[in-house]
Amino acid sequence: MSASDFIENSSVFDEPLFQRFEDGGFQRLTEMEIDELVALLDQTAASTDRATPLFLSQAVMAVRQVFRQHEEYGGVSVAFLNYLDKVVLLGLAKIRSASPSDSGKLARQLRDEVVALLSEYDPSKPGGL
Repeated sequence: MSASDFIENSSVFDEPLFQRFEDGGFQRLTEMEIDELVALLDQTAASTDRATPLFLSQAVMAVRQVFRQHEEYGGVSVAFLNYLDKVVLLGLAKIRSASPSDSGKLARQLRDEVVALLSEYDPSKPGGL
């Protein structure tokens, strides 16, 4: 991997908002910060023509939509949120250590895993699953 590839792959990872997300998942961010993270990832995808931030943006937006759907019912289960954060943080660690060409594939896999997990969420079940 060349130095320019590393810089392109790591630029969004160097943003303080993304680093806070990477350090603690969705639980570390406010609703507004989640929206800002989606915008940051979208902007990065558009300016770099990289798939990684686009797929990550789609995953974060899917989570945000589920949060919004369940706001009036007291929010998403803490146990589910803990599990979701573990999945996301593990995926982000893999993406961060991957080459730019592999990071896009891993980001797409993470997005698909998050969307599948969200589709299984059932607030009536213990832990949401």
